[in-house]
Amino acid sequence: MAKNKLLFSTPEGGYVIRPGQSRIITRERLLEELAAERVAAERILAEEGVQDVIEDVVETQGRSYPRGAIDVREYESIRVYAFNRTTSVTSVAVSLLASNNDESRPVGRLERVTLAPGQAYTNSYVVPGRYLDIRLVAARGAAGTDRVDVTVYGHK
Repeated sequence: MAKNKLLFSTPEGGYVIRPGQSRIITRERLLEELAAERVAAERILAEEGVQDVIEDVVETQGRSYPRGAIDVREYESIRVYAFNRTTSVTSVAVSLLASNNDESRPVGRLERVTLAPGQAYTNSYVVPGRYLDIRLVAARGAAGTDRVDVTVYGHK
């Protein structure tokens, strides 16, 4: 049996981006998770009567977050699914950015695919480096928003 693991997924409602915007969604998703963990940790500390909260409390929980990129080091291949929902008002370019160092800028673009509203894309890749970022770029023009779903699985 194959050993597949979910490495990244956009929120249930999809990632919302306005026409003309560009976002590296792997970094933003990480910030949301860190903020939620920080709030939970601060609540627990407050309940225990601790007045001063350590600035980097989330890091003390033994977790490592390299730049917010997806850590693909332990996988042989990855599979990426992307879908621009039918309710989107413009096309959205999905770029997969590979890097070999958790503190460096991406070393290259693995793939860039532009999805019209209602269009989906999937592909498998031999692991391109050590970390993977995902950038969305919404086309300019229409008023409204675009909703995109992206999921990445790792295969050992």
